[in-house]
Amino acid sequence: MIKKEITIQGRQYPVCFDMQTIINFEEITSQQFFTGVQFNTLKNQIAIVLAAILSADKDTYLTFDTFMGKKDFDTMQQIVKAYVVVAKLMAEFFKLSDVEKKNTHEPSNKEKGKSEKN
Repeated sequence: MIKKEITIQGRQYPVCFDMQTIINFEEITSQQFFTGVQFNTLKNQIAIVLAAILSADKDTYLTFDTFMGKKDFDTMQQIVKAYVVVAKLMAEFFKLSDVEKKNTHEPSNKEKGKSEKN
């Protein structure tokens, strides 16, 4: 598991992305992670970052409300930067290994043509 650090309101927090992060996100938001969750809302970005913090440090005191702090523009920018870190960890978590890539069969152009004719 890869851990990174983010800074929110002058404090550093460890973050990671694993199965526990997904569970934490679902508990925080009451949304199912694998049913097309979008991270284009600040609320979901905060939730996934908080979920990643909780995965890296289950004893953290941080909550959704304390995470937002002063609710000012500076805090929002820090949250967005933290989300980018977590999003990169998320992409790495879901990345296919080289072995899986080799076992994934991409149809050739001939096969594509056959299926289109049928």
